Parts: sequence; structure tokens; C-alpha cells
Amino acid sequence: MHHEEPVIARVTAANGARITAVFNDSVRDSIQDIQIGILVKMPTRNTVAFGIINSMTLEDHGANSKMTAQIDLLGEMAIPTNGHATSFARGISVYPTLLTPLYMATNSDLAHVFARPDEASLRIGTLHQDATIPAYLLADRLMAMHFAVLGTTGTGKSCALTLLLHSILNSLPQGRIILLDPHNEYAPAFTGKAELFDVNNLPLPYWLFDGEEICGIFIDPKSDTAEREAGLLRDAIVHAKNIYNMDVMDANIITIDTPIPYQLRDVMHYLNERKGDLEKPDGTAPYLRLQTRLNQLKNDPRYKFLFPGLRVEDTLDQILSRIMRLPVNGKPLSIFDLSGVPAEVVSVVVSVIARLLFDFAVWSGGIGNAPVLLVCEEAHRYVPRDEAAGFAQTRRLLSRIAQEGRKYGIGLGLVTQRPSLISQTILSQCNTMMTLRISNDADQDIIRRSVHESAFGLTAALPALRSQEAIITGEAVTLPMRIRFSDLASHKKPRSETVPFSTHWARDDWTLEKVQSTIHNWRHKQHSGKKAEASKAAIQPLFPSVAPVFPTPEEPQNLAQNPPGYYGQ
Repeated sequence: MHHEEPVIARVTAANGARITAVFNDSVRDSIQDIQIGILVKMPTRNTVAFGIINSMTLEDHGANSKMTAQIDLLGEMAIPTNGHATSFARGISVYPTLLTPLYMATNSDLAHVFARPDEASLRIGTLHQDATIPAYLLADRLMAMHFAVLGTTGTGKSCALTLLLHSILNSLPQGRIILLDPHNEYAPAFTGKAELFDVNNLPLPYWLFDGEEICGIFIDPKSDTAEREAGLLRDAIVHAKNIYNMDVMDANIITIDTPIPYQLRDVMHYLNERKGDLEKPDGTAPYLRLQTRLNQLKNDPRYKFLFPGLRVEDTLDQILSRIMRLPVNGKPLSIFDLSGVPAEVVSVVVSVIARLLFDFAVWSGGIGNAPVLLVCEEAHRYVPRDEAAGFAQTRRLLSRIAQEGRKYGIGLGLVTQRPSLISQTILSQCNTMMTLRISNDADQDIIRRSVHESAFGLTAALPALRSQEAIITGEAVTLPMRIRFSDLASHKKPRSETVPFSTHWARDDWTLEKVQSTIHNWRHKQHSGKKAEASKAAIQPLFPSVAPVFPTPEEPQNLAQNPPGYYGQ
């Protein structure tokens, strides 16, 4: 520490990892440079301790007033005999004593504290305190220990997620990421890097669903015979599975949840036979309702992804290979466009995807075999705080991934604009929080309860963050920090820009023909402009017979040339 650095305060109280300091009168004129969230330092016997200002108070507003600050100690740098600071380490081994002088952390200090880590890291932006210092995330801790991206609509949340995923894929081109996209935003941002799935080529045939999931689709939970229908459907499916697989598997090990094919016609035949038994005390109503529902769904074009064709084949290996990118073949990202999936079954579809990932990880031998990152946009839709508001199995599966995924190589990323509406049990398992501007008091309270006390000072700035700024706390960062995300090239941005009302209202160029074109798109579930091109590109045969399953990949980036954290922008 250089002697010419001015002393700004002295320690007057200490309580564990939190200290109180009183500012010198000499800093009154420059007090605007000392803000909540900035880094300060203080010498100890053989280290330099660093802390972050959590709160500031002005006492006795008269001539004898004094300014105090609460400071959370975060880490230290040892001072060798030559007087030069060494690398920064979290935690405090030697605490500052009373009357220890306090100094502002210099740009050189910030560069040391937030230096690029030795382990795999991702560069995502720059520090708010000094725009010349890059901000890094620890890649393994970010993904293996789960993360959340939080922020009000319009603050750059989608762009932040896109930047993060690009940074991961640029550094680790053989990674495997599955992105649930409820609004068809992200396909244009990952051209050439993603396999796109929508209702036209969704690889989720009905036989892939387990008992609870298939009941969630084929049975109306409000029906007064729902429980009886569920029992009938389960019996019928087990019967159909035994018929289809009689030469392949022992009937004694086949259950409603065994992931093997079966024919719907065998299900219908079983129901017809049972319906003919006049001794049933509840009559034929459950059978008729179940058969009617099955026929309705088969004839509903919104559910065509459940019924891919007349032939039923065991393509589970191909389905898993394509969804999980095994092998990657130049397209490490699977994007599931859920915008066309009927709203009443979106959660069930998410449940199937999450269950396939988890079961595959468990039965492949556990951690290290095929790590995958599952990213859920609009996560409050799938894991709502209100347990009655969503499909229960989706909540259980994502909760299990949040709690146990680290052991099996499944990372979880949650993205939401309303953290107060999401399951707090699952959100609490996200060990890294990237929070953009949030003004809602309930959402702010949730975030403050989710972060360590040392970040309380930074969270006070949540309502005042500018677009593209975020506060990052947790395991993936050396210290809690306020950053500005890097800019994204226009061709890498998601389709999430706010519609400019004033620009469109400055002209009146709508015609009857454009209205008619919109109605045609609406009725035929098409999209106009670039969105139509993206949708057409995504509509491919699930398992083409001539072309290879995986398209020819682009030339992957060389990890040696672009080390972890590289972001070409």
C-alpha cells in the first residue's frame, strides 16, 4: 500500500466480518466519490483486507456531525517482503484492529481483486467502477451450481442471457445446452449453432411420456371421473406396452413409466373391451370420456407433435441424441420453441424434457458422462411459487435437478422477470444471481433474502441500474460486483426488442391487404418476415432417411486460440 494514498476513514467497531468506520473530515468535499457498493481496503498485520461498503449514515447534522459506514469484509491479499500485493483470496485470516486506516481501492487494486481466474472463465462485460477492467464468471461454478438471470422486462435480460450463452459456446464449443424458449426469441441469435425444435418437429411422441405426464394431457383434472379415468388409462397403456414389446422385454418389468413404445390402437381396444363389462359400478362414463379425449387430441393439429405418424418405432436413442446433442456436431444448443405448444400442456412438455435429461444422466453412470445445461426462460411459468398454479411433476423434476443435478452433471439456469412468483425452494438452489434492474418491492425483497449479507449494499442499487447493467453475486464471481454486460452484435441479438410506438404511429401504412395477410398467418399459424424464414428452416423431418440426422457443422472455434472467457466483440 502506497503512503501517498489518502486515509478516508478509521475503524471504530468490529463485529465478526462486519466493521464500522468513521470518515475523516477531510473527505467531506469528495464524499460523492464514496458510495454504497464500492470496494475499500485496510492494512492488517501481514495482509491487505478488502471490504465493500454496505451502508452509510450521517449522525448529528450540526457542526459536530460524523459520517459512518458499515463495511463487510470479503477477502484479502498477502503482502510479501518486497511490498507487492499477491493474488486475492476470499475470506479473512487476519482482521483489522480498531483505528486501522481505511483507503479507497485503486484501479490497480480492482485489477488484482477481479483478475481473470486461473480456472475456466467467461468474460461477460466490464466493472461498473472501472470500465477498463473485464468482468469474469467462473464457468464450472456457474453451470454446475446453477444460476438465475433476473430483471424487469426491457432491462436487457434476454440479451444478457444470449451474451452468456454465446460466451459459453465460444469458449466451450463442444458444450451441450438446452434452452426452453416460450416466445420464439432466440433462434435468430444462434444461427448455425442451434438445433431448432417447434410443434412441427418436436421429438416428443406420446409413448415417451410417463404415467403422470400422459394423464396430464389425456385427462381433464376437473372431470368428476378423473381418478377413475387415470386408473383405466394406466392399465390400458401397460397392456399396450406388453403387446408391442412382448418379444423384447419381460412383462414383469414393464410399468407405466418404462420408456418403450406402444400403439394407441391397443389402448383403445383395451378400453372398448373393459367398457363392455356391465358389472362396472361407475358405468361407461369414464371410458367414453377417455376415448373421446384421445380422439379429440389425435384430430387437433396443435397436438400433432404427440402423434408423429402411423408407424410407431423405438427411436428413443435418436431422440435423446438429437435433443442432448450427442454428438454435438457443431450445434451445441437445442432451442425448444414452445410458443406453438398449447398453453395447457406446456408444463407437461417441459416436464418430459427435464425428466429425459435427469433419467439419462442417472442411468448413464452419473457425473461426467454427458454434462448438460438446461435453461428455462420465463421460469415462473414452470415452477410457480403457488403449488396449485402449475403441473406438479414439472415442479418436482426441476426441484430435483436444482438439488441433485450437480452430482449428475445437469446444470440449471432460471430466467424470470418476477422472482417473487417463482418457487423459492428452487430459486434458493441457484448459487449465482445475475440481477438487472428490478423496481418491484416484492421482487427486491426476494433477491435480498437470496443473496449473502455482503451484497446487501449492492442490491440497494437494483431500482437504479441502467439497461445492460447487472449485480452479480454468488459462487461464479470472486466478489459481488456491479457490471455492464458487453455489447452484442446485431446478428446475435434475440428477437426481444421493445416495439417503438412513436415510430410506427408516425405513419399510416396499413392496408386491407396487410390485415388479410395477418389473418391468413393467424389462421395457418405462420409468421411474417424473418420469423417465417426461421420457422421454415426449423421444419425438418425428425429422422430424415437420406440426409444425415445432424447437418454438417460449422468450423468450431479453437479453444487454444480462444481461451475460456473469450468473447469476440
